[in-house]
Amino acid sequence: MEQQGGNGIEFEVGDASQGGAEQAGGEDLVIRKTFRVPLSGTDVLNAQINSKSYDLFNVSETGICIQLKTSDLFLVGDRLDNIKLTLDELSLNVAGIVMHVSPSEYGHYLCGIRLVEMTVTGQRKLKKFVKSNRRKLLG
Repeated sequence: MEQQGGNGIEFEVGDASQGGAEQAGGEDLVIRKTFRVPLSGTDVLNAQINSKSYDLFNVSETGICIQLKTSDLFLVGDRLDNIKLTLDELSLNVAGIVMHVSPSEYGHYLCGIRLVEMTVTGQRKLKKFVKSNRRKLLG
């Protein structure tokens, strides 16, 4: 199985002949390493980047995805040093790198950001948030 990770994207790609990923319609499936908690936009679930607030689309232990109205606000590779995450009562100050800006089926854009700087305490709190919400979703 070939791991795609040199550019920070967290997934593996394989082919059925190697026993790694299964094929659907002749295409390899992407296998994510971290669970992403889908979120709906509320005041207690958002990301402030350089003092501007963005709705969170999802969050994982290693990254976030925000919703954008246009595709030109951030470029792939941009380093964002001033991100404040608010997840219910949890508030974290982190830094991240833009991994993708992609059109969504809902008429806006999704921006995936890999979190690259976070305190150990922040990592533990984010992991706990993801784990707790995963249990709520999956039972």
